Amino acid sequence: MVLGQRARAVDNMARLFSLMFDAREKEHVKVYPYSGYSLVRAAIESAAVGLWLIDPVTKPARVLRALQRSYLHEVEALKFIELVADRAAVEGARRRHDRIVNRLVELKNTVGPLRQRSLGSPPAYTDILKSISEKDPLDRRRYAVTSPLVAWRISSAFIHGSETVIRSLSDIRQVGQFEEGIATFEITPSLRLIASVSASCVSLIGRLDARYMQCATHDHSWRPV
Repeated sequence: MVLGQRARAVDNMARLFSLMFDAREKEHVKVYPYSGYSLVRAAIESAAVGLWLIDPVTKPARVLRALQRSYLHEVEALKFIELVADRAAVEGARRRHDRIVNRLVELKNTVGPLRQRSLGSPPAYTDILKSISEKDPLDRRRYAVTSPLVAWRISSAFIHGSETVIRSLSDIRQVGQFEEGIATFEITPSLRLIASVSASCVSLIGRLDARYMQCATHDHSWRPV
């Protein structure tokens, strides 16, 4: 599950870099106004979930998070079938869904500290990102501008067309005269901005790798094995 999240994050970032750096034009970097942020956001979400899954210190907490993700996958699969399939297929999918959810609950109950916990979906992406993002060292009420949460918010603004945010973060110049209250403007994508959010994602993948190696090389008491 963790490696799957990492693979999605790396795949999206590799595609972004392949768009930006053309082997035939080694001295030039291509930056696109919007499309790159879709890849960055997808990569951040995947890497953040991967880190969130293994970030807790205790084994029961990590098990619960893995079960929550499995539960969410089953819920999403059922919703998809309900959207496209006929009644018979939906009824069969619901029976399968119930069996799998019951099995997930049984697995949860094999872990003592989790027996009194209910099984449901994991937190929203915003909450997951908050839990793994760094705070501003000068003001603990805010998140660092280089944090995954801020990079995700920036990417979301470009994807969803939040014009005020886009204008604030892009290089804009007027290319025509005002005529009857209307003028033409040109938005130039910011290389510094896409580099900043990309660096945040690469750093997050690095944190995921480091945590994965730590979990793989230590036992449940955090002694080297």
